[in-house]
Formats: sequence, structure tokens, C-alpha cells
Amino acid sequence: MKNNVYKEFLVENDFKEIEKKYREEYSKEFQLNKNSLLFSNFNKNIHQKYLENKIEITESYFKNLENDFLNKSVEISDYYPIFLLEDGFDESQSKFFATYFLQFIKNLNIAISNEYYNGEILDFTWNIFDRIFHECFHCEQEFEEEYFKELTKLKKQIMKIDKQDEHLIKQKIEQFIS
Repeated sequence: MKNNVYKEFLVENDFKEIEKKYREEYSKEFQLNKNSLLFSNFNKNIHQKYLENKIEITESYFKNLENDFLNKSVEISDYYPIFLLEDGFDESQSKFFATYFLQFIKNLNIAISNEYYNGEILDFTWNIFDRIFHECFHCEQEFEEEYFKELTKLKKQIMKIDKQDEHLIKQKIEQFIS
């Protein structure tokens, strides 16, 4: 699999997160579906292309994110657009997501232990937990123990650097593991 599939898809289709207040200027498709995030140049053909290639695009997304964490070169703006693309997956693909989300948490733990973090990365993490985990993920039983271990490690690391978010961390860990 090519690592840049995700980024190429975004560049080719000019996916950029835009402010919610500009809803009226963009696709009626979003208005009809009441999506909270809008993207420039969104159309049904692009969305269909995503749905047809979502596995490869999503794998590429997480591989790029992993590489960026390991290289300490994360550009968060490259990763927010996945929130639009979270639809189209159902529970039959939860094992696929569980594998990649677990890897994301492991990579985040490594990055934080290597003191590679900032407010933007932490905000992005909570957005991932709120948007992707909450909306299209449930913890597969076979991953439960490893998730608990990694989320507990993440909680301990975050507590050292961001005490004000303690309640968020506890709440999210309980949500995923329950």
C-alpha cells in the first residue's frame, strides 16, 4: 500500500476544513445531512470515491500519522479532514478500526514519552476520542485488555502534563472499555 494515498486524496480533492458559519455557502448535501463539519469542494463524486477507497485511504491516514509522530513532524491540519470521512464504516469493520486506533494510541504514548506533544496535538487527541471513537467505534472484546493498558498509560502521561483534562481522560477511558 502506498503511504501517501490519504494525503493525495485530500490534495486532489482540495479537502480543507472550513468554519461551520459558512454552511450556507457550501453543499446542500451537508445541509440535508446536518453534518457539523463542512469541506470546500465537497461533492457526491468525491464522497463516492472515498467510500470506494475508504480502507486504503484510512490505512494510509494512520500510517502517515504514525510516521509523523515517530519523526516528530505532525502537521495536525493534515489529519482533521478524516472527521468528514468517518461515515461509511459499520460495525462489521470495527476490528479494522480497533487495530488502527490502538496503534494510534500506542504512537501517541511513544510521542508523549519522547516529549513530543503540544496543545494542538492534545486537542486533536480529544477530538479523535470524541468524534471517531464515540461515533463509529466500539471496543472489540479481543482488544479490550490492550486498549485498557494503553489508555491507562496515556492517562498517566497526560496527567503529568495536562492536569486540567483529568475528567476528560477518565470519562473517555470508561466509555471505551465499558
